[in-house]
Amino acid sequence: MRLPLPLLSMLLLALLSCADDEAPPPDDPPSATVAEQPSRGGTLVVAYRDDIDGFDPVIARSNASMEVLELLYPSLSRAKFEDCRLSFEPGLAESWSWSDDGLTLTLRLRSDLSWQDGQAVDADDLIATWTRLADPAVDTPRGFPPGFLRSEEPWTRRDALTLDLNLAETLPTHEALPLIFAPLVAPAHAEPVTSEAGPRVAEGLVAAGPFLLDRWEPGQRIRLVRREGNPADRAAFLDAVEVRILPDSFTRQLAFENGEVDMLIGVQAPELAAILERRPDAQVFHRGRRFLDFVGWNLTRPPFDDVRVRNALARAVDVDALVEALLVAGEHRLGERAVATVPPALCHSVDPTLSPLARDLPAARQLFADAGWSDTDGDGWLDRGGERLAFTLLYMAGHERREAAGVILQEQLAEAGVQVTLQPVERLALFERLRGGDFEAALSGWAMGLRVKPSRFWKAGGPYNFVGYDDPEVDDLIARGEATADPALADPIWRELQRELHEDQPYLFLFWSDEVAVVDPRIRDARITPVAAFEDLHRWWVPAGQRSRTRR
Repeated sequence: MRLPLPLLSMLLLALLSCADDEAPPPDDPPSATVAEQPSRGGTLVVAYRDDIDGFDPVIARSNASMEVLELLYPSLSRAKFEDCRLSFEPGLAESWSWSDDGLTLTLRLRSDLSWQDGQAVDADDLIATWTRLADPAVDTPRGFPPGFLRSEEPWTRRDALTLDLNLAETLPTHEALPLIFAPLVAPAHAEPVTSEAGPRVAEGLVAAGPFLLDRWEPGQRIRLVRREGNPADRAAFLDAVEVRILPDSFTRQLAFENGEVDMLIGVQAPELAAILERRPDAQVFHRGRRFLDFVGWNLTRPPFDDVRVRNALARAVDVDALVEALLVAGEHRLGERAVATVPPALCHSVDPTLSPLARDLPAARQLFADAGWSDTDGDGWLDRGGERLAFTLLYMAGHERREAAGVILQEQLAEAGVQVTLQPVERLALFERLRGGDFEAALSGWAMGLRVKPSRFWKAGGPYNFVGYDDPEVDDLIARGEATADPALADPIWRELQRELHEDQPYLFLFWSDEVAVVDPRIRDARITPVAAFEDLHRWWVPAGQRSRTRR
């Protein structure tokens, strides 16, 4: 063990004094400040806007749910994001290897993990989880895609801690591993716990993480407590983690400022500016710019089926003004302009030669005119054949940043002669309208993953291609890029794809924004990364003298 330098100095001085009894004592005793060491105790209180949607890790959908469940259930690996690449470190799986033909992944599980009832975590738990993920009757957002696994023998149990996952076809490692490692593992010997159990849900939940569920008060709070007896690398310092459900953003902000909660996630720029004015000591974490805001045009409807109109609309908007108005909090910039759907976090795949379209009203008016739109009656609005260039822009009701962005876009496009009507729509209803193509334009966003997967958004028939984009050349690029085993070799393909999208403008690409979290300074060794809101939470701690919560 390496001693802190001040302690080492004191020890050496004591030894020298013992070796020479005649040495005179120093005039003043040496001073030393002992570095704080992590110790057990204290509670982390986190404020969420929404409650979680359940405690079954196979079917839970929301980000909030997964953030909590990751503290209760084991995962096969720990995702890491370094040098703009996603990688995986051992978790429940202490090692893994591929067969020579790339069709079988052999997993070897660690032997020292157990469920809270004492039963070992083993291959049977993984098989039970995989069985549910592969069952089309189970409504899971993390299920294996059709055709991913071999139909006759999708997995093979070798022994209690070793098993094979058998793929139907060879896939690049960077495509296969995120699908395999994403799910959390649930116990085979316990029934899935449904949220219908309400406050009694903790009685039936069997966990194997660094924390256990103590109680859940629906719509109010979730309390987790430290699990005793965990292996050393999973033993938590904190006594408890409490999630408080505070739907109102001002209430969350005030609770943090007053010291009632220790952590806020998803803080917007206006909130951050206000918080830092009251709490300049707050720790601020930026999780990476991979949250894209955009306006999606319905390409199956005029006038958005005309690329000239889409480019004109892009040149009629000042996105830099949007960024300054919505994403700046003092010295903290929470976003930057976007040109396509590859996030800046994936820096190797981004085309550095592309620049966002600058606002240029004369160029926009010329493009509109080329497409037949001009102000023929002098009323300030563009028209063609007696029809005004106008559309309704949908956005999620209650989303404050998008509401503010919609107002700015409405004003800017009006200067170009385009009439925009804003229409807020409740979240679920908005998704239904987008999936059904029942819209003209929608101000929306994606939380992009940490790997390039454009088939979901741009391939004809892709699950999130709600704008109806269809380009055979783009489909070919996507097929080639996603089939390329080495991500570095796929990067030039993704850059070419971005150039195609930049030219076509199927979206009005607005900006990439950070997810920002603020943490009370009494919480030590907090880590918040692009892949985890609570990175290694079992290593977070609170000094002994700061564990009593007092209002500020």
